[in-house]
Formats: sequence, C-alpha cells, structure tokens
Amino acid sequence: MIKRILVGLGSLDYARSATTKVIELAKLIEEGVRPLLAVTDRDRTIERVLISYSGSMESAKTMRRFIHFRMWLQAKLRIVTFQLRSDTSETLLADATKYCRAHGFDPETDLVSDPPISNLLPYAEKWNADLIVMGNNAKNMLLRRILGDTALHVMRNSEIPLFLAQ
Repeated sequence: MIKRILVGLGSLDYARSATTKVIELAKLIEEGVRPLLAVTDRDRTIERVLISYSGSMESAKTMRRFIHFRMWLQAKLRIVTFQLRSDTSETLLADATKYCRAHGFDPETDLVSDPPISNLLPYAEKWNADLIVMGNNAKNMLLRRILGDTALHVMRNSEIPLFLAQ
C-alpha cells in the first residue's frame, strides 16, 4: 500500500484510508502537481523500472518525464504494452525504445495481450520491478476522470513505488 507521496521538495505522510490517499493524490494531480513519486513503507533501491506504455498522450508524457529526470541511470528499463494488437504494440514499443535510446537508456520491451488493470501488478511483481512508471487515461467520474481505472487500481493495490505524471 502506498504510504508516502513525494511532490516537489517534500512529501505527504498518510495515516488515512486508502480511499482518502487516492482522493488526495487525485487532487494533487488535478491541481497540476506533477510528477509524483508514490512510495511504500519498504525502502528499496531502484534497479528495475517497468514502464507501462499504451501510446496515449498521457502515457507518452509520463515516460518522457521519467526519462528526462534521469534519476536512476543504472536501472534496467522494461517497456510493456497491454491489450493492444501485436502490430500496434510492436510499433509503439519500437518508437518508445528509439526515444529511450536517444536519451541514453537501452530498454527491454514486452507486449502482453491481456488488460493492464488485472495484469500490470502481477507482471511487475513477477519481473521484480522496483518502480512502475505509468500515465493515466481520462474517464467520466472524478477519480477516473483524473486518474483512470488502471492507475486507480494500481495505486490502491501496489506494494511497488509508482512514478506518475501527465
């Protein structure tokens, strides 16, 4: 469960419910505070970074911000797409890889035919990711509109730190 959200130069500690944490996080994002690094109680060295990439504008912006921050230069990167046609995934992954290489990273790639909402966290855990980089997609209701279903699910259930930006 996410315990701290690092924003700018400080952090917000949470002793409240998971729903309250997610609402507070949604408010920060809605107010334009980006990027956010949401972390758990467990300290960990960031050596393996999983980038969940859908090709959406939000997903691309998040990946770009993570790459530009250059925080974990020695980390192994893996870019993964979920539930897209194979040819679409291959094109997206090739473009994302090219972008990362142009900025000094050499990522691995993978495509998963199943939906991210039920497969992103198990995939990240199986790969032993230390950080998940993900954007969001806009939906109708307040939290879903701001964050998207998959981002909400991951924030509520992840034991892996999250890098969120839009």
